[in-house]
Amino acid sequence: MRIDPHTHVVPPRWEDFAARYGGGRWPRLVPRDACRATLMTGSERFRELTRQAWDPAARRIEGMDRLGIDRQVLSPPPVGTLEAAGLDPAARAAVEGGNAARLLSL
Repeated sequence: MRIDPHTHVVPPRWEDFAARYGGGRWPRLVPRDACRATLMTGSERFRELTRQAWDPAARRIEGMDRLGIDRQVLSPPPVGTLEAAGLDPAARAAVEGGNAARLLSL
């Protein structure tokens, strides 16, 4: 079995954490088109992403098959952990766990 131990995923949308918790460093996706988006932290550009990052069915499995990968270990990118935004650890775990559960249920 071949495992990719370092794979990042993001939710297709984040709730408006700034409105809920205050502060300006919250992660969010800004769609560019149906297949591309910019991951932002507040008003700063963090990284350009393709649809595979938020939609596992969008060619992620195809890519795994092509590379001979049987499993992936999924994790949020560093900006997606919500740590930079200052959310307390229990709230971060609840949000991040919910995001991962939604992705796995697709």
